[in-house]
Amino acid sequence: MFLKIYLYGYLNGVRSARDLEKECMRNMEMQWLLEAIIPNYHSISDFRKKQS
Repeated sequence: MFLKIYLYGYLNGVRSARDLEKECMRNMEMQWLLEAIIPNYHSISDFRKKQS
């Protein structure tokens, strides 16, 4: 799931974890892609740190 978010952000120029969280709540594409699961920004940020 976090990989989907990370790739979406990379392809659409959204770099901030807080902005990615907002996209998950706002964007219908993201809601469909994530199957209506909305992670918080801290979880997204932790995933990015571990992958670096």
